[in-house]
Amino acid sequence: MPLAERRRENRVMLQIPFHFRSLAKPTDPTRKAMTQNISPRGIYFTTNVPFVVGAEAEVTLEFPRVITGREPSPMRCTARVMHVEQAKNGTETGVGLYFERIEPAQLYVSPAVKTRAGAAGMI
Repeated sequence: MPLAERRRENRVMLQIPFHFRSLAKPTDPTRKAMTQNISPRGIYFTTNVPFVVGAEAEVTLEFPRVITGREPSPMRCTARVMHVEQAKNGTETGVGLYFERIEPAQLYVSPAVKTRAGAAGMI
């Protein structure tokens, strides 16, 4: 069955910046990329980072209003690589990710930042 027929959600052709990292090598740095298309369940993008079908990745991005119907907010997703192909530009790989888990991205506050109760600017 062709890939287009297996999709549950329509993809929207949008370029949205996001960060990703392979979970196969947790010590690898987080990288930046741009989506080529997006749906509520996944993204397609191009990269020079090698991926294999079945690998896991972590993605942080803001889902646009056109997908959620709400104001964009940072989300962290655990995703699985569903397909890998030679990108049309010939130098990168096209990667299709399926989101297995989506949760709000947590803001990190340094433990050194302390305020007392009632102080102005308390987080």
